Amino acid sequence: MPGLSVHTDKIITILYEKAMMYLTQAIRELDADNVPAASSGIKAAQDIIIELNSSLDLEGGSNVAKNLNRIYNFLSRHLTKANTEHNPQMLREAVALLEEINQSWKTLAGD
Repeated sequence: MPGLSVHTDKIITILYEKAMMYLTQAIRELDADNVPAASSGIKAAQDIIIELNSSLDLEGGSNVAKNLNRIYNFLSRHLTKANTEHNPQMLREAVALLEEINQSWKTLAGD
């Protein structure tokens, strides 16, 4: 969000990258029929998304925060469904969305 320090922006981009890494690993695990390992990766990514969502300042009235809240809630539901259905395509969709948001944060951070 505008006004955050470069340090905070960098931490956020690292968190996005970690979530994408966990989901990419989960896709590989699903492709190898290793459902427990895939579920673990999905859960780790969800934990990051939940933490990012909980850090939003929704009371401040920022449209950016409100939009991110909607995206994070969507991602959480999407990943739960992907985990339940063992659906790697849904995970790929989540990775693509996270990559798009991450690029925006990198732009804000000046990377």
